Amino acid sequence: MQLEEFLEKSAHSLPDKTAVIVGEQRWTYNAIDSQCNRVARMLAEQGVKRLDRVVIWLENSIECVISIFAALEGGCHVRRSQLGHNARQAHYIVNDCTTAALITDSARLNSLRNAGRDIPAVVLTPENILDERGSAEPLQKCGIDMDLAALVYTSGSTGKPKGVMLTHHNTWVSTATSITTYLETRRTTSF
Repeated sequence: MQLEEFLEKSAHSLPDKTAVIVGEQRWTYNAIDSQCNRVARMLAEQGVKRLDRVVIWLENSIECVISIFAALEGGCHVRRSQLGHNARQAHYIVNDCTTAALITDSARLNSLRNAGRDIPAVVLTPENILDERGSAEPLQKCGIDMDLAALVYTSGSTGKPKGVMLTHHNTWVSTATSITTYLETRRTTSF
């Protein structure tokens, strides 16, 4: 199983159930899944393909959630840059992992540009992420659970940070399954 399939299955079985609350806004599983499909298509239309790497440098937000799942749906590897990273650190990660696309806000994008840093050809901002134009049909599945899903960078305490590769199965799916089993979580129909 791939990580994005958790969202897809929830959108299919509980489409109108609230999945994320941001301030006064409530996002259902179906709304998030549909928006992820749009963003995955947007990335694909700009040339981002399976096994490419997508760096996400956003605050914790609905745009961040959508970006992560959209990149995974497109078969990409996700690298979520730490919020405390400055332009130099973010640029190091973007270049080290040969990023195909960067998803960030205007302020962070400008900090990279002002520092004279190279920026990937494909850049999406939160405004792009929430754009509801375009098809919400899912992309054709092309990956397996042993595909790389994410790169997590070490702190770099012994030199430069190093990327640790995580597959869908070996970390996220196994961890989610372990936690839900331990906590004995079950589907609910109301809050």
